[in-house]
Amino acid sequence: MFTEEIKRLENVDMINFAKNVELAAPESFKNNEEAIKHTRKVFRITEELLDSDKVEGQIRDIILIGVLVSDLAIGEVPETAHPYMIQSILEDLKDDLHQALWDGIMRIAESHEGTNTTIKQLQPKPGTPEHLVALANVLARSENIQVYL
Repeated sequence: MFTEEIKRLENVDMINFAKNVELAAPESFKNNEEAIKHTRKVFRITEELLDSDKVEGQIRDIILIGVLVSDLAIGEVPETAHPYMIQSILEDLKDDLHQALWDGIMRIAESHEGTNTTIKQLQPKPGTPEHLVALANVLARSENIQVYL
């Protein structure tokens, strides 16, 4: 699903985690070409924004993995609930990362819908990695922006 995106990660532990995420993804997501294509678009936009700000290393990988996991629950639960089911889908992988890294990835996933995030406390604050991903998500949905995969 995300072979090209995983190649763009820098840290070996993050690469291995992302590969395990692919394996753990529900079949409903793996078979949803539209959701996969959208995720890849958000990844490209986020990556370009990170590159323009020269963000490197582990923080870059955390943000990009946050993008990759954001829509894994699409097809599993109602559309508005999908951001909040990521932790349960990936629960078996939780011990693969330091708690702070896991928490960062989950915060990005839970708030990736931006102002459409239904739990007000999870709406991303401007200037945060969560906000960056939420903006990339909006841009990926725009009919006026072409994202090349």
